[in-house]
Amino acid sequence: MNPKTLMMTVAVVVVGLVIVSMVSAPSREDKILTPPQEQDTLPPPPEIKTEGKQPKVVTEQTEFDFGKQAQYETGRHTFKIYNQGEAPLELSQGESSCKCTLGNLDKTTVEPGDFTEVELEWTPEGIAEAGSNKKFRQYAVVYTNDPERPEIQFNVTGVVFAYFQIVPDRSWPVGELTIKESRSVKGRITSMSEPFKIKSIDATSKFITADFVELTEEQKKEYDVDNGYEITVTVNPGYPYGDFEDFLILHTDYKEESELRIHVKGAIKGPFTFLNTTRQSGVRFSTNAWILDMGSFSADEGRIVEMRVFVAEMPEGENFNVLSAETDLEFLEVSVTGDDQPAQNGRAEVRMKFEYKAGSPSIIRGGSQPVTVTFKTNHPEAEEFKIRVLFAAN
Repeated sequence: MNPKTLMMTVAVVVVGLVIVSMVSAPSREDKILTPPQEQDTLPPPPEIKTEGKQPKVVTEQTEFDFGKQAQYETGRHTFKIYNQGEAPLELSQGESSCKCTLGNLDKTTVEPGDFTEVELEWTPEGIAEAGSNKKFRQYAVVYTNDPERPEIQFNVTGVVFAYFQIVPDRSWPVGELTIKESRSVKGRITSMSEPFKIKSIDATSKFITADFVELTEEQKKEYDVDNGYEITVTVNPGYPYGDFEDFLILHTDYKEESELRIHVKGAIKGPFTFLNTTRQSGVRFSTNAWILDMGSFSADEGRIVEMRVFVAEMPEGENFNVLSAETDLEFLEVSVTGDDQPAQNGRAEVRMKFEYKAGSPSIIRGGSQPVTVTFKTNHPEAEEFKIRVLFAAN
């Protein structure tokens, strides 16, 4: 049986100045916990049963040392999780010591006798004091339904040294854009020691493109470097409303199959303001990510969440109309009322109702597998937009 693969991509925001020499682990400022919003969207740990047959977690290793690793260079290692018990082993994404995006880690089931792989990627971008060989240590957690081992902590260690200088060093912000706008920003990468070549640049989003050219002699003199490249990053229309964060992936000849990652972030500004009017525990709406968390509730009882939505930038006297609201889960229904009133001073108001029907199956939809609700409207700046919905119907 082919193992299922859980992808853990660990990327740490750039901190500190580039220093030529071996350096220690990132300082306390470099160790960034997953932001509260992202922690809130993690799926709950699997339910642990106290009776009957049980799964049994077995791991070959839970720690890996990358050795000497260049700043900005992505290192990868695959850990294996075996189920040597008598019941299915359920896994779910847990917290980590640094900002993480975890690919298909909603909840995974490993049958008795089978195993799964967890690939952890670590890109050290922050360096602290020079002249130290102290190792960095970062971790990521996977929760299980094994009562004897309810969580597995995977650790990576190593020593970071500076090889490249990337400017800007923290991230490449593009600011706020409208949903139809494109924008470009420039930066550069230079070597702190030997010359290098950029082979190609990819991006983690299809809406980001990048071009690169070698620095001119005038630029080398201005920046006081011997070699390097200027990179132009363009964000194209296509992102949904809210904040976005992605990466450029630079392929160089520094080391075979080595990658450098540059953080690109911005926000798509929309004409809507959302106000949650449901006073239920655990219900919240993220205006940064356009995510509605309906919280945890009984599947037998269901749940209704209502929101007031204020709409701006409508032509005076025209109605704001929601033409359709479609979900990709049949048990979640969405309706809109109040869109029959004309706009006043360019503003309108509607009400949205999200209802998980009482008596529907028990389903958990976490951050890696949300329900997507697609709205189509007559608004010139929001002809289509999406809201992702999270919940745990137990």
